[in-house]
Amino acid sequence: MVLSRSLTNDASISAVAQRIDYLRGNAARKSDSHMKHF
Repeated sequence: MVLSRSLTNDASISAVAQRIDYLRGNAARKSDSHMKHF
């Protein structure tokens, strides 16, 4: 029970992290000059 919850939690954290990276990449591509300091 605890193990499956932990695995699900890791998966959702991973998905969120990937989504953040994707959105950050999109923002960087849209306005590269403005996002250089990120």
